[in-house]
Amino acid sequence: MEHKGIFYQASIINICLNKQINQEDGAKNLGISSRQLRRKIKKYKDSEGNIFSLEHGLKGKPSNNSICPELKKQVIDIAKSEKYKGFSNVLFSSEMEKREKIAIKPATLRSWLISEKIIEALKRRTGKKHISRPRKLNFGEMLQIDGSFHEWFINNPIKEDRKGCLLNLIDDNTSINDILFDKQETMDCACRLLWNWIEKYGIPMSIYCDRRNMYVTENHYDTMLSPKGFFRQMCENLNIRVIAANSPQAKGRVERSNKTHQDRLIKLMKLDGIRTIQEANKYVKNIYIPEHNKKYAMEKTEHTRDIHRQKPENLTLDDVCYIEEKRVLKNDWTISYRGEIIQLLSKSKNLYSREVLVRRNLAGELKIIHRNVEITYKKIA
Repeated sequence: MEHKGIFYQASIINICLNKQINQEDGAKNLGISSRQLRRKIKKYKDSEGNIFSLEHGLKGKPSNNSICPELKKQVIDIAKSEKYKGFSNVLFSSEMEKREKIAIKPATLRSWLISEKIIEALKRRTGKKHISRPRKLNFGEMLQIDGSFHEWFINNPIKEDRKGCLLNLIDDNTSINDILFDKQETMDCACRLLWNWIEKYGIPMSIYCDRRNMYVTENHYDTMLSPKGFFRQMCENLNIRVIAANSPQAKGRVERSNKTHQDRLIKLMKLDGIRTIQEANKYVKNIYIPEHNKKYAMEKTEHTRDIHRQKPENLTLDDVCYIEEKRVLKNDWTISYRGEIIQLLSKSKNLYSREVLVRRNLAGELKIIHRNVEITYKKIA
């Protein structure tokens, strides 16, 4: 086909040289610009009519953008090793550039790995495409929270300690993430993660969560015997609207974010030798989350507003995150709380209303409150 092409080019050039057609029409016949045709005519004349002078100058030579075979072999050998086993093309490319100082585009890596049968070519997806819910318009308008229980710490020699729960908090507008690890999806972890967010960005307007008692307690359970949980009480104190999702699909953004963390974070913690929940929380705070948000978070547009409310100065987690229960004073100025007898040390006449509030924070520390005044006490049994 190439020789037939240059023969046709030569015939058109000869017609142009004989002035049977002008160069503009000749260029249209060849499907090139007039400038390209003039260059070909010059080459043809300089070679004294040698039609092979019309061939591309790089024919039979390696491309100017080709990668040397030694580098390709080095990359393939690294890909076959255990170090980066299971890495996606994008993650492999990113970590190769950062750790091995080798910059190869993900698409190039993919073609190499497929040709070496290290990975298989992905099949094109068919079927109906899911239409995602539109993002909220503003930063801080709604957060989504969800836990992902997985075998996160594959470096840990104790098999039982490899599992843990990653609690993920993501902004619906920007996809900015913050995460925290614990053994389970606990109330303590959820409250501390939300407080971390508030200290970084401010108080959000609403939060979207699972319909479960850890996050949402139905009104008819909000009695003295079964008080509101830490998380709901914290949200009420901060005027954060809690929205309960009816299905996992409703919180699709945080569900997809969890899958991204499962794909990337496990492998990165393996490379960096992370073994425990404590090490992981330091790692995600100082290294992983800043890099992840820089790469995956949406850039704020000129129409995006930050509607977080500023956290009041000197406000602490214990000021807003507690369980509050009513207790009635006995005649000896004591109350019963969770099997303990607590003696109130203040015997003001104002306490003869006989009713006080007991506040317990996440650490289990108690405060006795009467008409917004803290009462001193001691445990006697």
